[in-house]
Amino acid sequence: MMGIKISAQISISVRSVKLKKALHNYADHHKTTITHLIEDAWSKLLAEDDPNITVKRDYTDSFRSKDDEESGGDNRRLSITVNPLLLNDVDAKIDSLKLDERYEALDRTTFTQEAIKRFIEPLLIDEGYLTQTVFKDKINAVKNLEIYRNSMGLNKQEFFNHYISFENKPIISYPQYALIIRSCAGNVDKIIRAVSSNTNIPEDIFYAPIDAFSQYYQVLQNKDKNREDMDE
Repeated sequence: MMGIKISAQISISVRSVKLKKALHNYADHHKTTITHLIEDAWSKLLAEDDPNITVKRDYTDSFRSKDDEESGGDNRRLSITVNPLLLNDVDAKIDSLKLDERYEALDRTTFTQEAIKRFIEPLLIDEGYLTQTVFKDKINAVKNLEIYRNSMGLNKQEFFNHYISFENKPIISYPQYALIIRSCAGNVDKIIRAVSSNTNIPEDIFYAPIDAFSQYYQVLQNKDKNREDMDE
């Protein structure tokens, strides 16, 4: 007679290598496990009537960070052993949410990312394991990028030629750039890094709410104008 299965092993990806390291450090210092942290976050998300999943599905390298690239590959995967009954509840919730067209691409990894974003990442930031969120708003980033481009009086091709490059070589093709800007999807981070490098505007500013970016850029313009006035 076969014994009752009391655990299930699954593999998921977290948002970045930096987040994975923070999870390990937090679990070690608090004498707990990543499995326990994720199971607790799952339970909290399951308890909500409308989870309102805001994290987008992680396609290939779309969400890979600079840390991931420097580590020589995608090292974001976690293999954890979880309670199979809880896992069944998670899968059932995912199946029910996928009936809504907003969540038709929902999977375990995305559900887990949402749980981490809401219930674990704030602890990691509060206790210094992360300095800021790893769940950056790429839609805001694209909109802020367009605000910056329009303020410069450049069309998309001119902006691409001036700023989407590294050591005077384009980092992606213009059609790829245009698609990313149009869809707010794909490797937005790569574009932001290039523009930040070429303008000295911190990357994080581009991911900020639009009002916050506009205020920052207005201050920047005022500083530039004051310098020009002093030089005259």
